[in-house]
Amino acid sequence: MDKRLKLLLIGLTVLVLATGCAQQDKVAVVNMQEIVKKSSRIQNYQEQLDNKLQNLQTEYESELENIENEEKLEQKRQEAYQESQEIKSKIESKVKKDIQKAIAKVAEDNRIDVVLDQNNVKYGGVDITDKVIETLKN
Repeated sequence: MDKRLKLLLIGLTVLVLATGCAQQDKVAVVNMQEIVKKSSRIQNYQEQLDNKLQNLQTEYESELENIENEEKLEQKRQEAYQESQEIKSKIESKVKKDIQKAIAKVAEDNRIDVVLDQNNVKYGGVDITDKVIETLKN
């Protein structure tokens, strides 16, 4: 009986190992540059960024005309630069968040386990770039 129990345990172990080894992760790739280039939502964010930066520059230039003190001038330059970086950072954060959500949704809908940037993959993986772009439209 002891021998049968050992054989049963060995058989179960082999079965579990074989099942675990046979299961493969489904891998997909996305082309981030294409997503940024083709997604209307991302293009909209880019336009928002351009408009905000243009407004900031116009405001900055009109303030510069009234400043004669060199220290105040430099301070205004620093403030404008910092504000432009904050605007850019907020927009980039929105873009990144939206793209990540879209990738996660496509991966979940298609039962994909791993999604990699296409630039980091030499070959293999299912390209889901177009599906991500389509998801971003909604």
